[in-house]
Amino acid sequence: MSALHLSRTLTATSLISVLLITTGCVVNIPASHADSLDHHQQQLTLNRAQMDTLVAETGAGKLKVQGAQVEQITLVADIYKTENVDVDLSLKSHGDEARLVAKIDRPLLSMSSDSSYIDVTLKVPADMALEIEDGSGSIDIEKMVGQIDIKDGSGSIDIHGGKDITINDGSGSITVEHAMGNVNVADGSGGIEIEHVKGNVSVNDGSGSIVIEHIAGMVSINDGSGSIEVAHTQGLTIGSDGSGSVDFEHINGPVSMNKD
Repeated sequence: MSALHLSRTLTATSLISVLLITTGCVVNIPASHADSLDHHQQQLTLNRAQMDTLVAETGAGKLKVQGAQVEQITLVADIYKTENVDVDLSLKSHGDEARLVAKIDRPLLSMSSDSSYIDVTLKVPADMALEIEDGSGSIDIEKMVGQIDIKDGSGSIDIHGGKDITINDGSGSITVEHAMGNVNVADGSGGIEIEHVKGNVSVNDGSGSIVIEHIAGMVSINDGSGSIEVAHTQGLTIGSDGSGSVDFEHINGPVSMNKD
């Protein structure tokens, strides 16, 4: 091999190596940069006017809703984000609905690794109905007297108050107390506690313990696995129970149990 040919070969090889190294530096972002989140707070308000329902679409982050004797909706958003994402935050009226959006818009390539999130705190008129669609993170609702409908991907749900309550949840613990109407829960996994309800209670659960006490109406349960404890109700029906102990007492009505 001539000296000139060898020199050209080494030059080409060196150029390829430089390109590979440079490309690697661009693709492999250091973990310290990926985990660095900028924090800022934003506040929004909306007068209630004729609106009777709050429709909320939220992504990752905590959601806290507090009912009060007020005539406007107040939102405080604590936003934690990386540089390469956008924030979708709005609170607008639409007919008889107030519509809230609080989400992080992530680039396609960073969706699985980006850790940005928004913590939302709301103060709303206590008698408004709530329709919430949430991605992940805890939900805490208190002092509401209207209807509550929740569709949640993951994260704990705690509700203290409300009228008729419907929950469709993927995973995470659920606590409902002092509801003034019926409670319906469909849950993938996670413990469920329901107490002091003035209506009927229906639970369809994949896995996790279930505790239901002090219910003014009937209780109906379909359960995949996990223990069941029921006390102080006007009747109990267990349509299915895959595995786990079943204990009940002080049932002032019919009891029907089909243990698989």
